[in-house]
Amino acid sequence: MSNGTTCCALEICCNAAQRRMKVVESLATFTGAEPEYCAKVLDWMEHEGLVFAPTSLAPVIQDIATMARKHP
Repeated sequence: MSNGTTCCALEICCNAAQRRMKVVESLATFTGAEPEYCAKVLDWMEHEGLVFAPTSLAPVIQDIATMARKHP
């Protein structure tokens, strides 16, 4: 995981500026979109408080969301 996207996205092995650059680069590579557009998407994700998490955490997040929907 050293210097990988997940490591950087969580600011474990990168500082904030490096994290941003690495995530924008990864989004651009994955989607084929322009880096400027990916930076705007990242801005939105940060504004909305969306976080990066490993896929193994997805079921836990889904369980929490299901429980939250049951309790208004």
